Amino acid sequence: MRVCVFGAGAVGGHLAARFASGGAQVSVIARGGHLEALRRDGLRVNLPDRTLYCMPTASDRAERLGPQDVVIVAVKTTALPAVAAGITPLLGLDTTVLFVANGVPWWYFHQHDGDANERQLPLVDPHGALWRAVGPRRAIGGLAYTACSISAPGVIEVLSAQPHVVIGEPSARRLATSEPSLRELRIAQALESGGLPCRVSNDIRMDVWTKLIGNLAGSPASLLTHLPLSAICDDPAGETLLRAAVNEGIALAHAMGCRVRIDADYYLAPTRGLLHKASMSQDLDAGRPLEIDSILMQPLQFARERGVLTPTLDLLATLARLRASASGLYPTDS
Repeated sequence: MRVCVFGAGAVGGHLAARFASGGAQVSVIARGGHLEALRRDGLRVNLPDRTLYCMPTASDRAERLGPQDVVIVAVKTTALPAVAAGITPLLGLDTTVLFVANGVPWWYFHQHDGDANERQLPLVDPHGALWRAVGPRRAIGGLAYTACSISAPGVIEVLSAQPHVVIGEPSARRLATSEPSLRELRIAQALESGGLPCRVSNDIRMDVWTKLIGNLAGSPASLLTHLPLSAICDDPAGETLLRAAVNEGIALAHAMGCRVRIDADYYLAPTRGLLHKASMSQDLDAGRPLEIDSILMQPLQFARERGVLTPTLDLLATLARLRASASGLYPTDS
């Protein structure tokens, strides 16, 4: 299977190494010093118990790689317009594109069982660029549960003791059957062969909200305090803030038709003792554009449309947006 990872950063590089370990023919799209290191030394992924090494074909231009069986898009949502502009040479007639990202995905309303079916989301897909370049029929949704970072060009550190991935077809028809599609199975089996557990979801939107609720609360809190969530939870007032934000996120998920069966403890318990800062805080440190729109602004737009009161999330999102704008990492006209 020919697999190209478009955006071989921390998560994308981790996935590339897993696909290579599973026997796939792997290429990556990267840039700068990371690209130079991949070409020269290959990709090294340090897991808690071992190290993965592979030598993927690395390029900064998709036309040099040609059509793939599967393309993995594992970039920040702020980089999706660049993906839309450059992904076409990787797409054959039957190419599947797996989008692994946080926040509300651009394909969210494709084959949606409701009045918003096929609605496009300009906040996360400006001008419908991905909708046109990739098309939602190619897309599979993905969520990565893996705390990782780039420690040096070509070197990725994975902190999660039990990393895993969730994937799923963005189709209302998947709710009627528990049988995975062939393309879901191919991706899941390739990752499992590389030692990374991969669950195929029959309701990927439910899984999107399950993770998004935690990001809605934790990402701006970590950004604003510059602390890991464990430190925020250790403060009684900080824990109260996070609980209020999580509960508002759960109410919003329910209003969106995803009746997640979780509570605040589901999110807060795993953070205790985890010294990993949220990715939004890491992006601020690194001077990278922040995923304000997909993680915060789009969900809160849904809240306004559905009349869900979210005072805590509104405050966190406003402060996060102002902090990002002041750092030049979020456009002030958005």
